[in-house]
Amino acid sequence: MKKTFTNLKHSWWGRYLRENWLIIIPSILIVIATIVAGCLGAFASAANWIVPLATTIVTAVFGLLKTKINDDESRVASLLLDYTRGVDGVTFDDVLGVLISNKAHKNYPNPSSKLFESVIKQCTGSFEDRRRIAEALPGLFRVNSRETKTIVRKKLRVDFHGRRWKDDIRRRTIESFSYLLRKRHFSFKKHFIKSMLVPINNDSVYTLIAILEIICFENLFLRQKKREKFLGRLKEAMFPLTATAQYPQGFSQEDFDLVDEVYSFSMKLRKAKSDITKKANLFMTTFPSCSDNMKIVIAKNLTRIYKNNFRCFENDECAEKPCMTYIIRLFDMCFAKASPKNVRRPMAHENICFCLIYLLSTGYKDEAERCFMRLIEDDDWIIPMTAFDYIHKLLEIEGGAGENSLCRRIIQYCTNIESASVFSEYLQEEDQLTEPQKKKKEDWLKLRDRAEHIKNVLKISI
Repeated sequence: MKKTFTNLKHSWWGRYLRENWLIIIPSILIVIATIVAGCLGAFASAANWIVPLATTIVTAVFGLLKTKINDDESRVASLLLDYTRGVDGVTFDDVLGVLISNKAHKNYPNPSSKLFESVIKQCTGSFEDRRRIAEALPGLFRVNSRETKTIVRKKLRVDFHGRRWKDDIRRRTIESFSYLLRKRHFSFKKHFIKSMLVPINNDSVYTLIAILEIICFENLFLRQKKREKFLGRLKEAMFPLTATAQYPQGFSQEDFDLVDEVYSFSMKLRKAKSDITKKANLFMTTFPSCSDNMKIVIAKNLTRIYKNNFRCFENDECAEKPCMTYIIRLFDMCFAKASPKNVRRPMAHENICFCLIYLLSTGYKDEAERCFMRLIEDDDWIIPMTAFDYIHKLLEIEGGAGENSLCRRIIQYCTNIESASVFSEYLQEEDQLTEPQKKKKEDWLKLRDRAEHIKNVLKISI
């Protein structure tokens, strides 16, 4: 077809350029002014802020265009989905109208807005709902970073669950920021993250540990001086929250010492650079003699031994090296006799679970299966519940739940959890159980129900 002006103005990009010219033209003018100023050498001091401003505006414009381009398609998909589900008010004529006009009705809501409305409602639901929302934050950021930031700021960062879970959701929320710092396409991410790392009322040492991990181990700060300066501000923010007789849940002197301890450990880890043996020796020599809180930090960052911390076993050649056994040895150290549950719990986190899953396809399959079953059979229900989140990845790696497969053993154990030793204390009559026991029993039964669902979906006969 000949590219006439009439054809161009009716194309998708011509339409959106025409609708958003008030944003696009000023952006182009700013870019031109920046280039001219740079070429002439004038306004040298102003160029320091004009260039980032121009870049930000252009990025925002293209982000807006991309959103609008995909907007109609997502509305069409949402409308078709509602029709197939039999949602009231959605008729076949609506679907035909969309297909004929090749454009969705603007009064029909975007599915992503529906998603976030549901997420906000679930933020006031049960703890398990909020826990899974916190775990799903990386995916929510990919869908709509602005809406997700609002949920984090107004709901999850200030979440508090009374005596039992306390600030657990806050900790999980801060841990999700490590995903953002590994992705480059989130604008203003560092400013947003820094604002969320300020300690607030009722933050426990576990939330502090998550904050220190983001500051000391991630690339939030490119310069050491800025990192040290931010840690100084962190301590200043902790002082008003120091534990007192009236505020016993505040930070103790050990928590202030932990800030320096974590920073010192992270600097030693950075000096080791890419030497895996030095890093592993640092972990193994520090772990036995440090405090329980520092052990938690070490346990949560075991995979930093390897250059590519996140899912470090995706490279098959890397996974075959003997040095990969370090993760198995350190895993066993964390599960040593009388090891506190808060030291064992990080072993069920994403990085460790993915390492174990990828080891299944290497020469260390037996060791990896042993470690994973140790997570599933742990007597602290949070550990098997979290590890069970990766059953779908296991199914993908193993190609289903075949005979003698790890997936089949996990599903079989979880569906028969009532006959396991960890459930023995809950076999009494309901009226003989204490309130904490009743809640833990419900939590174990939730794990059983999830396993039953997977079993029914896969039509497994056990």
